[in-house]
Amino acid sequence: MNNSILINNFPNLSHRMHVVSDKNKNKEQIYIYGYEDNKTEKEKQKKVIQSLLTSLLMHDDIYLTFSDFRQVIDYIGQEDAFLLLSLKCLKILSDQHIEPVISVGEDRFTFSTIHRIGDEIEKFENSLKDSDFSSELQKQKFILCTEDSLIKCDHEKLSQLIPREISSDLKNLNIREQLDINSQSTKDVSKYDIYKLLRVANISKGLIYQSEYNIGATTVDGYASKYLQTKLSHFSKEINSQTGDILLKILSIKGIPDLTELYQKNILTMHDIINIRENFNGKVFRAWYYSIDYNQDQFLFHLTNIKKDGRFKQFSRWLIPNAIGLLSPVAGAAASALDSYIIEKIISGWQPNIFLDDILKEEINKKMVAHNRKIRKEEIIKRFGKVGRNEACPCQSGKKFKKCCGRS
Repeated sequence: MNNSILINNFPNLSHRMHVVSDKNKNKEQIYIYGYEDNKTEKEKQKKVIQSLLTSLLMHDDIYLTFSDFRQVIDYIGQEDAFLLLSLKCLKILSDQHIEPVISVGEDRFTFSTIHRIGDEIEKFENSLKDSDFSSELQKQKFILCTEDSLIKCDHEKLSQLIPREISSDLKNLNIREQLDINSQSTKDVSKYDIYKLLRVANISKGLIYQSEYNIGATTVDGYASKYLQTKLSHFSKEINSQTGDILLKILSIKGIPDLTELYQKNILTMHDIINIRENFNGKVFRAWYYSIDYNQDQFLFHLTNIKKDGRFKQFSRWLIPNAIGLLSPVAGAAASALDSYIIEKIISGWQPNIFLDDILKEEINKKMVAHNRKIRKEEIIKRFGKVGRNEACPCQSGKKFKKCCGRS
């Protein structure tokens, strides 16, 4: 598998209500997608730049969807983006911004996907400001480089694969129980499962893209580890997936300043980052990291020159390439699991490499807890009327309302 990565977890996690008008039926359709995000713009910018710079040093090619590429331009500027495009470091997936969504009906919620953008390159060109370029010629060169980096996706196929994957998961009782999901069909989603399904769908989307376009690895919500282990429990006795950001930990251990901070302060330029990436040691580093006989313990030991003691073990918990080691299918495995695109691919030999983002995982966990508490509080008030904060909770838990269903 080639040394490439799909950056799939940029912090664009704002909870959104998208309204689409249906002229034929003379009505509007409401979709829910994404998650609330309380990060400041400064924090978002650091996250994007950090993901980008780390990937530049560890991978030959970086894959981005068009929407994430737009965010990269906003945060590093068109000049540095043009440099990366011209060096063929960036590959842009033109997927018409396929989005897993929950459609809001009169009496039910339904899971599906939508295309939020039609002609992405045209929309992209129209979004570029003349003031950001020194000349019209420079602008046209930038557009041409972008077009040359495009990978046109099969939108229809992807739009079918993602719901198919979620439908397969919901048919599987083991997956539903392990992930605490009550919904059994994409056509009738419990309001308590909205965030859970959107989360699982975005993880599946990243893995599907990785497989479809032969991308070496993908960055995902750290929850992917539990999701994949649950999904493959019938097919594998043990799944070895670990977490962490190798490069950032190495820099921290060796006392090297954060490259992101140096870049943002203009102490290091993008040209400096590229020089580090392209020198001999950088190429050897990436070749070693992606070699078949890669050993995570030796990797860290040689790069940090620290002894194998408790401190070593503390820093040795991260992704191992080929994180999902599939053994022979267990007899009697659930037939519905074979409807899964991801399982079909793994059975045929594909082994996804994943970088687990545990910070993102915790952020989404908090959002889901808050979401479900809000729904529960609304249900209690609707059923019992206004309940005092210090009154006993109507759910019979024995706790005060403010510490039970009324907790905000």
